Amino acid sequence: EMSIEQMRDAVKRFVVIGRGTYALREWGYEQGTVSEFIELLLREKGPLSREQIVAEVLQKKNVQEKTIHMVLRTLGPAVRLYEGVYTLAISPQYSSAHPAE
Repeated sequence: EMSIEQMRDAVKRFVVIGRGTYALREWGYEQGTVSEFIELLLREKGPLSREQIVAEVLQKKNVQEKTIHMVLRTLGPAVRLYEGVYTLAISPQYSSAHPAE
């Protein structure tokens, strides 16, 4: 029989990677929505192409490619598209690499 503390520790080891799908955190999966993951990815790596974003998301989330494309279209002002590359609108890479329009 598990104690409440043991159960709580066991639950912390798992993350949701898709609708109704869980994985162990130690396998390299991260908690959060696809949108949150894309924003974190762009914050950490800077500007990325759509193909790079799709590849990175599919490594960490159990979602369909069309879901990623839909999220990229609906991120709004948080993400900008410049010559086929996505970047955070507030990204220092964006502001220094490309002058304001």
